[in-house]
Amino acid sequence: PSVEPFGLDPAPEGAAFKFGVRPEHLRLDTAGDFRITATVELIERLGEISYVHTRTQDGKAVIAEFRGRDVPEIGDEIGLSAKARDLHVFGDDGRRIDAAHLKTSG
Repeated sequence: PSVEPFGLDPAPEGAAFKFGVRPEHLRLDTAGDFRITATVELIERLGEISYVHTRTQDGKAVIAEFRGRDVPEIGDEIGLSAKARDLHVFGDDGRRIDAAHLKTSG
C-alpha cells in the first residue's frame, strides 16, 4: 500500500479512522511515524514556499509544503512523512481522537 501501517493504542478491532496532516508538517523522507509514497502531479511556486500536489497509489490527494528552491519534479515518486504529534485523527463518527495515542506498528 502507499500508506505505511501504524497502530492506534487502544483501538477497537476493525475501527475506521481518517487522518489529516497539514502541508507544513510533511517532510521529504520516510523517517516519520506516518509515511506515504506519492507521485508529484503539480507544483505551485509561491516565492519562498512551494506547494507540491501529489497522489498516492490508491488515489488520495496529498499536498506538501516545501521551502526554498529544492522541490521534486512533476512525475517524481517521493516519500513523505510526518510525526505522530502532527496528525489529526478522526474516528468513524467524525469526532477528533487525541493523536497522542498514536504509536508506530512493528
